Amino acid sequence: IPDRQAEANRGMACFKGKFGLDFVNSRSKLTKPLIRIDGQLKESTWPEALDYTAERLGSYRNGEYALIASDRGTNEDNFIAQKFTREVMRSDNVDVASNTRPELVHPLEAMIGFQGATSKTWELLNTKCILVVSSNITEDQNVLAVPIKQAVSKGSNLIVIDQRETELTRYADVWLRPRVDSESVLLGGIIRTIIDESLEDHEFATDKCIGFTELRNSVWEFDLARVENITDIPQDSLREAARLFANSETSSTLYSLDTLSPDQRLNCVKSIVNLSLVTGNVGKLSSGLYPLFNGANQQGSRDVGCLPDHGPGYAKRSHVGVGIREIANAIVEGKVKAVHIIGDNANFANGLCGDIYGALDKAEFVISHEVFESEVTSRADVVFPSQTFAEKTGTYTNIERRVHKLRKAIGTSGDADEDLRVIANLASRLGNVNFNYSDSSDVFEEILATIAPYGNLEPNKIEREGQIWEPQVQEKYSFSQLDSQVVFDNSDEQDIEYPIIYAPGRVLHQPNRD
Repeated sequence: IPDRQAEANRGMACFKGKFGLDFVNSRSKLTKPLIRIDGQLKESTWPEALDYTAERLGSYRNGEYALIASDRGTNEDNFIAQKFTREVMRSDNVDVASNTRPELVHPLEAMIGFQGATSKTWELLNTKCILVVSSNITEDQNVLAVPIKQAVSKGSNLIVIDQRETELTRYADVWLRPRVDSESVLLGGIIRTIIDESLEDHEFATDKCIGFTELRNSVWEFDLARVENITDIPQDSLREAARLFANSETSSTLYSLDTLSPDQRLNCVKSIVNLSLVTGNVGKLSSGLYPLFNGANQQGSRDVGCLPDHGPGYAKRSHVGVGIREIANAIVEGKVKAVHIIGDNANFANGLCGDIYGALDKAEFVISHEVFESEVTSRADVVFPSQTFAEKTGTYTNIERRVHKLRKAIGTSGDADEDLRVIANLASRLGNVNFNYSDSSDVFEEILATIAPYGNLEPNKIEREGQIWEPQVQEKYSFSQLDSQVVFDNSDEQDIEYPIIYAPGRVLHQPNRD
């Protein structure tokens, strides 16, 4: 039951929070560890399963081991997961299962200084102009949709860039439907219009940012006639959107880039950040940028270092490991031989990560932590029964970087255990003494001591209402020069034989599709 006084959601709950809780009391949950013997999974004791797993894992150090953590895992679970991978298994092959769009935040780190939303959720309520780019927010992040619709009802402007007719298009002042993968060209045209008509926040762009002159020089390639030809968006509609965004006292942008190809997302996000910077909509109340993740705790998972290219607190790794999008090929090619998967994930079935299930059939050793039987457990050599969120304690970090306390609500089914305890026990059996934790609070203390932004958090405040971690203030933001050679790589001609374009995206009643 959501708390109506909570600052994060004001009594709102996501769709799973409203209707998807039956599974926590299901009688079909796994209750015992399983070991595959003669091709069949058979019940085992915890000591037997842990001993067997540790003995097998000892042969797969130095890059032959990979761990895929769950986006539903707590910060503590996933901190321990990445620590085990790096410290015990000596591998950087660690990722969270929902990290299929890392491009959403990489430009934020380079241009803003950190990977995460720049404003709070309910600041949207007072934003005067809201831009939504390729995002079905009312079905994917429905709590975020509430302040957006309330703001529009109070007179705020709404711009939607999307080929699909989502619910928010009904409320939009401007709905732009560009050709698929031409979004960065469209945004470049909007920035060009803002600069042409002197609508930019010149003081902010020159005093608070670096690279404005280079950005301004790069937008001259975005001739509006050519932009119209590529995007199929009339120049008048483009100018209307540019004026609404730039002339508003505050503007915010939310984006998940559902319909964009992976090779187009990075440039599109750079354009999104450039648009916010050129209009002075970063670092002030009710304006900012909101990258929209698929995973429930993807922000927290990233924060604690469950990534192939960053450690805790986004410390860059000298060696980049294999991520979720490359793991299937790495297994098939024999580079990764032992795979450790914590929680099954819908993304495995939709092709975004290749044929992971087929790849698991070729792996030498597969470990699964699961609540229910799944496609992964059917291929696993060892299965550890995992606890649901309702059976354990820890913390989560939401989209506005707010760290919340997770409290145990029900008793554990059978012999299921917390993922962090399972990993800690494996580490101990593999000879590592740095995993002696009594419970999740010990792990959280280590997170506070390891991750600089988390170090300013107060456990008592997190217990009561949650607390937002504050990034280190960047002295100046950075524009990214628009690369016309990249953004104009699209064909100007429509395919006559196949004139219809498929623009996919997540919908409420088909959560396994993306």
